[in-house]
Formats: sequence, structure tokens, C-alpha cells
Amino acid sequence: MSSTAVTAGGYEVHTGPTIHRAYDAVFQNLPLVIQFAWLPYLFVLAAEVLGVLIVGEGSDGQMLAWMLGGLGFIVFGTIFAVRWIRHLLLGEMPTAELFPPAWRPMFFATVTIALLVFAGGIAIALLSMILLPLAVLVWGGGAIAVALIAVRILPMLPSAAVEQPIDVRTAWEMMHGNYWHLVACALICYVPFALIDGVISGSDDSLPWLVWLIMEALRLAVSFLGLACLYAMLADVYQGMTGFGRRTVSGAAD
Repeated sequence: MSSTAVTAGGYEVHTGPTIHRAYDAVFQNLPLVIQFAWLPYLFVLAAEVLGVLIVGEGSDGQMLAWMLGGLGFIVFGTIFAVRWIRHLLLGEMPTAELFPPAWRPMFFATVTIALLVFAGGIAIALLSMILLPLAVLVWGGGAIAVALIAVRILPMLPSAAVEQPIDVRTAWEMMHGNYWHLVACALICYVPFALIDGVISGSDDSLPWLVWLIMEALRLAVSFLGLACLYAMLADVYQGMTGFGRRTVSGAAD
């Protein structure tokens, strides 16, 4: 899809209504969100449990668990993303198929964004080593810059979910004139869940394994809920900009 096609129409992202529709789409369809998410959720949780079983309890085990969980999110979280976004844009309902046809482009779009963020993190780490006295400022400013760049190319995700993938440049140009509105929407749709996620994940490393498992299961549930809200917002923006789909995100809540 060309950049001309995706930016046609002069659509303007209105922050308040977009956020409202995203939250409505999730919380008025919570049983459906759970139906889409439960199997990917279990796969990600199983990957984290495997990390603890390999290394053992404590900070090392939790670190490996989160690393495997991150990989699990890229592989299995994209299944949830595809199912949820396609429901919002196309009205598709859950099927017994584990990997939907659109999973492949969604997976590659997710990997592309993840690799760009990873490359940005490496660059920040190297720069902080060179400018050691300013390491804290470099890390803080660099992390914000990488996050802002990643937000700009997030439209790659709904586009991939409907099997009309776009490249990084097209996604970047697509948000011209609407970028800061998208940033505001992303912050309000995802950061509240990320903060709760952070509070739960900051628990003591010495917690008994069963307590850690319960806390981690709760943390993952919050993460999936935050992603559902973020994807709903992206689907709404994508539908507004391209006119793609037979229904709007607000219609999914009816």
C-alpha cells in the first residue's frame, strides 16, 4: 500500500473521542477480549514458567522468565493482536485456528518495530558509555526518543493485521500532522496499564515461587488488557485514515 493511499482523505485524529472509543471497545467487549487472548496468554505464561524452571527461583530465574516471556509475546501475542484487530476492523469472530492467515505479516511488523527499538537501545548504551558523566541524561533522553519513534510507526500493526502491510517509511509518513495526537492516545491507552504492570513486577525477588506465579499471571493479564486497548486505538486511527473495514471500533462495542 502506498503512502498516498494511506494518507488520503485528510483525516484528523481527535484524541478524546479516539481514546473513548478504544476503552469502550475493550471494556464493553471484555468476554470477547478474553476469548481472543486466553490461549496466547497461557503460552506466554508457560514460557515464563519455563525460564524459572531452567534457572531456578530468584532474580536470575525472573530475568530469564521475562526474556522468554518477551519472545513469547512476539510469537504468541501477535496471535491475539491479529484476532482482536481483525474483529474490530472486519468483524471476524474467534476460530479454532491457532495461527490466523494474517499472523505472518503481523509477526514481521512486530519484529521490525522490536528490532528498531533494540537497535536504539544499543545506540543509547554505547553513547552513555562514551558520555559517562551524562549517562543518566543519555539513558533518559534516549529512551524517550526511541519510544516516540516507535509510536510513529505503530500503524504498521493494524495494516499488517488486515494483510495490507506497509513499510516503516509509509507508516512514518502516514502519521504526518497527526503524530502528537497519536502519542497522546498511545500514552493514555497504554501507560495506565504499564504502571500497574510495573508495580506488580517490582515485587520482592525472595517471594515464594507460587506467590511469584500468581503475581506474574496477574501482571500478564494487565499487560494483555493494556495491549487490547492500544490495539483498539490503533485500529480506530487506521480505519479513520484509510476507510478500511466494514465497521469502526466504536461499532465493535455495540
